[in-house]
Amino acid sequence: MENCGWCNLTEEDKRFQVYEGTFWSVFLSDEQDYIGRCILVLKRHCGSMSELTDYNFCMTNAMDPEQGCVGDWCIVKGPQAYFWGGTWLLAATGSDNTEMLKDIFETFTKNEDVCTKLVENDNQFPNNTKVVDKFANDPNYGNTAILDGQNDIAVFAELAKDIKWENHTNYDQILNEGLQNKLQEYFNGSVDKDTAMKNFYQLIKETYPNIKLPA
Repeated sequence: MENCGWCNLTEEDKRFQVYEGTFWSVFLSDEQDYIGRCILVLKRHCGSMSELTDYNFCMTNAMDPEQGCVGDWCIVKGPQAYFWGGTWLLAATGSDNTEMLKDIFETFTKNEDVCTKLVENDNQFPNNTKVVDKFANDPNYGNTAILDGQNDIAVFAELAKDIKWENHTNYDQILNEGLQNKLQEYFNGSVDKDTAMKNFYQLIKETYPNIKLPA
């Protein structure tokens, strides 16, 4: 116990705790390369993942109809439409069976029966606007796997309309993460805002020297 940093947190560290449950605590990470990144801490010592029981896993616990917290969750619209990540289908250049690849891609995007099952069986948000609109406008549809019957598809469908893709570039990931990291230094009080932005521009200069920076 003496050597466990999580068992001997300072009062300063405890300020970053955002949730505490029966088995887990959640702390806001000091490295916010992704805004909202958190650290999940088990409230007992554990040598490896194999020592965890099903009940220790927070989502398994949450989705347990008898012991969990199904219905205690809901989705709300944030201040700005946001997209990052997802489940991707990719094909390698030079693939020798392009017809099979075409069939796979179209199955998961154009086949309305398959996309419908992705929603009904797996609570997925499919890449098919007809299927999305069908569930978004269905008064009888609701996600009961973790939500209290809320129509999550309807929420996501409205948010998706506001996502602007025309300004997307190949530089986005590094710049997005870099800006958040440099601003985190400002938020932590280690530098002032002007220095944080100066450090961000220096990162751009070193990483992408071809980008024209503000004078």
